[in-house]
Amino acid sequence: MPLRVFKLRSALKYLRFAPVILFFLISSCANEAPPTGGKREMEPPTVKESNPPNKSLNFHDTKIKIRFKKYIQQTLDPKEILISPPMEKNPKFFVNGKSLSILLQSKLKDSTTYTINFGDAIKDNNEGTPLKNFSFVFATGNNLDSASVSGMVYNVKDPKAAEDIIVALYPLDSVDGIGHSKPYYFAKSDKQAAFKINNIHSGSYRVYALKDENLNYKYDQANELVGFLDSVITLIDSSKLTFNMSAFESKNARPKFVDASAIAPGKILITYNAPIKTLKFNSDLLSPKDIVEINNTNDSIIYWFSNSYVIKGKLELTVNDTIRDSTRVDLKYLSNDTINNRKLYPLRIESQEIKQDSLRKTQSNKPVLSPFKPIISNLSRPVVSIDSNKRLYVLNDST
Repeated sequence: MPLRVFKLRSALKYLRFAPVILFFLISSCANEAPPTGGKREMEPPTVKESNPPNKSLNFHDTKIKIRFKKYIQQTLDPKEILISPPMEKNPKFFVNGKSLSILLQSKLKDSTTYTINFGDAIKDNNEGTPLKNFSFVFATGNNLDSASVSGMVYNVKDPKAAEDIIVALYPLDSVDGIGHSKPYYFAKSDKQAAFKINNIHSGSYRVYALKDENLNYKYDQANELVGFLDSVITLIDSSKLTFNMSAFESKNARPKFVDASAIAPGKILITYNAPIKTLKFNSDLLSPKDIVEINNTNDSIIYWFSNSYVIKGKLELTVNDTIRDSTRVDLKYLSNDTINNRKLYPLRIESQEIKQDSLRKTQSNKPVLSPFKPIISNLSRPVVSIDSNKRLYVLNDST
């Protein structure tokens, strides 16, 4: 066979796959996706453009779109995002590749400057490097609030750990402080211990410093460092105030009540922010059969109570003989059945879960019982007593 005929047939043979190859080339170019591999980039995302531009005036729209120069993580931690002044309904945030869309759900006040402070919520998609202290600012009037504060904040306990200390501003007329509510304005210190807060509304403020260990912008942990200015600051338009602060370990740090929540019928979880030494407990649910258990770290309590048909309950707690708290709890409860008889035996036998095969799936383990060993049952709640006059029937089926 002549050489030119062989070459022609070979070309025709591979030409049959050309549409398939072309299809995959087109498909791979159609979707925008973050690149993988290559050199690690530790730089945080930076803003390329936004609509409207940052610090816009006379804003009355409901949508904001910010585009970054690199891909960002698809989910934003809502606890990191603070808005001042607070809105009645929090905005919704949507991430698509390099773009962040913000949908405002509340009516905006006239002649007001709004600041959406993202904290560390916006992070690089590959390495998770956060864009620190990024704020998007807009005004519904003709002017932006223009006061600012700056300075240094120091970690007294560890002078080398100067980064990520929160400097927080609370309006003088606000009822709650740093122990009960999130700040109105804030910034986090950088590696050099410096901070700056811009676009503050004219007024008087209390100023706090906080090394926030549980990332909720509140002083509610006994091991958190805290500081404050002795005097109130007063700002007017365009004023620039500079001061230094320290965050230190409070000598009066003491356990603080965090929450009491119903986690099952007849079961309440009570939590404190630090270990407690003693506990005095009272409740309108109490009965002689109730059980109070304290965990190994002494900072949470399980309260088992007998009447699991009650809808609400009141708790009165005294820890370390001096700290008193009271709260009302919406309970999880058992309903009456169709013939109005209470289900008096809300117990179930809990099977032990075991790992199975290479996929690490779990399944309920049905143990093989020996006729010469006692039967041990794990129940869903404590048992006050067992009626030994009644028989226990063990049934065996095909499973």
